[in-house]
Amino acid sequence: GKIRKKYTSSKTLSTYDKKKYLWKLMYTKMLGYDVEFGHKQAMDMMAASTYAEKQVGYVVCGLFLSENDALLRLVMNSVQTDIL
Repeated sequence: GKIRKKYTSSKTLSTYDKKKYLWKLMYTKMLGYDVEFGHKQAMDMMAASTYAEKQVGYVVCGLFLSENDALLRLVMNSVQTDIL
C-alpha cells in the first residue's frame, strides 16, 4: 500500500527514507506478507556508494531471495564487485 506508493511517486526519496522503507518491507515479509516489489529497491541499495545503504540492501536481499531466485546471480555479482 503506502510503501509501494512512496517508491512509485515522482518525488525522490532521501537515503534515510529509502532505508526506513526497506526495513519496513523486511518486517512485513517476516510477518508473512508478499513484498515482491521490494526486490528492485533492495538491489538498488546494494549498488549504493555508502556502507550503510549497502548493509540494508544486503540484509534485505538475504531475507527476500531464495536459492532458486533469478536475481541471486545479480546479488552474487554485487558481492564480488564489493569485495574486489
